[in-house]
Amino acid sequence: MEALAVLGADLPLWSLTRAAMSTGPGDLSLDPAQGHLWGLSRIPGLRGPDSGGGTIDLPAVLDTVTVAQLTRVLATPDGEDEFAVRPSGRHVRRLVRVPWPAAPQDVPPAEGTVLVTGASGAVGRHTALALARAGYGHFLLMTAGGGTSASGALRAELEALGAAVRLDTGDPSDRTALATALAGVDAEAPLSVVVHTGGGAALRNLHELTLDLPLTGFAAFADFAALTGSDPGSWHAAVDVAYAETLVRHRHARGLPATLLACGPLIPDAPAHAHAETKTEAAGEEEGEAETAAEVPSGMREFDPGRALACLPNVLAGSPGPVLGVADVDWAPYLAHATRLSTGALYRDLPEARGHLAEQRESGPDATATQAELRAELRELPEREQGERLAELVRSRVVQVLGHDDSEQFDASRSFLEIGLSSFTALELCNGLHRATGLPLPVAVVYDHPTPVALAGYLRRQLAAGTAA
Repeated sequence: MEALAVLGADLPLWSLTRAAMSTGPGDLSLDPAQGHLWGLSRIPGLRGPDSGGGTIDLPAVLDTVTVAQLTRVLATPDGEDEFAVRPSGRHVRRLVRVPWPAAPQDVPPAEGTVLVTGASGAVGRHTALALARAGYGHFLLMTAGGGTSASGALRAELEALGAAVRLDTGDPSDRTALATALAGVDAEAPLSVVVHTGGGAALRNLHELTLDLPLTGFAAFADFAALTGSDPGSWHAAVDVAYAETLVRHRHARGLPATLLACGPLIPDAPAHAHAETKTEAAGEEEGEAETAAEVPSGMREFDPGRALACLPNVLAGSPGPVLGVADVDWAPYLAHATRLSTGALYRDLPEARGHLAEQRESGPDATATQAELRAELRELPEREQGERLAELVRSRVVQVLGHDDSEQFDASRSFLEIGLSSFTALELCNGLHRATGLPLPVAVVYDHPTPVALAGYLRRQLAAGTAA
């Protein structure tokens, strides 16, 4: 992407994978590890705001029909940025509402051992307690990296609920340590459910080492914002979650138990307790449901992990789909944030999003006209005021990418690092300034001109030299 920016080439950048993403039963993926590439493509700012592009998964074997489908996708993507192209047509990714998972009828009592990784963390703790209350009676808790006090307290809580508990301090990302832990499971209560709350390396081990076991449930947790690409937090999170999704879909297509549960931000240290009443949407909760929850800049409100995980026993007994999201979303600010540098195609089937996306299409600025207006405005200003105008442009873009209020002021002589820019937001800043000025702006520009004042000076010099694309 930076090479294209240096060349001034505003072209779509598409990444291709082969047999990475399963579209459902009968469409088997062969290499879910390619999901890492899908994660990179979801990172905000890695594609130019106007250039388009995305990720396309092709089948393992190409035929003329599939090639023709691919050609049509590249010619007219219709604002989509993620495709699985098959001979039967093109498949796209959507976030849709589903009913809250209800307990299936005629399901026998839970048997066997439940393995919970990251059991000393909040998600692991509430997961174990929810399953114990649902009747699961045997637990293997893996607590790598310490947390012995928390895991000991959890053990006491589970035993008070009548469960048998074994603690293991091994790291599930260590294949040998995980194999040893699995070998120690009581033969009288063989492993039946795996719930993973950590990263990709351990998830792969859990998948491969349990393939021959008659599991009834296999669930992994993810961050909702990282799964949707709206605010992944880090490169690592985006890549890990995308791999988790491709692996879960890989298992699901083969008839293996598999669920990825993507949660919104959870209230830290919320008390663990049962929730008899739950919300009936898994794609996001209605506005106003969590009045006491803290609101975060991305439009996602924190909520009680006990409430979020109340659906897990029912999901394990009969999931409505391989990938589920549970989040308390204030859709207006969330969509404004999530669609800053994307078309928002993922949200097109959500009723809450249709109005916002329609407004985005109707009122989206014509980039070329905006750039011409800026250059014309600068020509009418003396040099000092040109610098002030561009400094204000940089300030407004910095405020936007950081998710702050537009009226917020900061010292323009401070470095971007001090102001709070990360590698993610530096990319977003460059893309936003490229959109406004037409200048090719690789992310290195932010590091070569590390303050708003210095960057505004660079923009003025480049515009004066007539290098706008």
